[in-house]
Amino acid sequence: MSDDPIFQRTPPPPVRVDTKKVLLVGIACWAVAFVITWIVPALHTGDKKDWPWIALTGFVLGFFAWAYLAAGRGNAQGVDFGSSAPR
Repeated sequence: MSDDPIFQRTPPPPVRVDTKKVLLVGIACWAVAFVITWIVPALHTGDKKDWPWIALTGFVLGFFAWAYLAAGRGNAQGVDFGSSAPR
């Protein structure tokens, strides 16, 4: 099985992603979800009464995460994983 060429390929290099932009897209999605669940009565009555608050919680926690990244934390630049990196 280890002679199979598919197992001998080197993994592709990591893709650079702007984490703040990804997080802002997520925050925007939570905001849209909150507005939709608040406007549509069927999405916030009965057993679904918690849905708007769940979306609002995602929105607020997203801003906490954005502030964490804006403070310069939450990235792995310059970290040497050494031999403990998963393979």
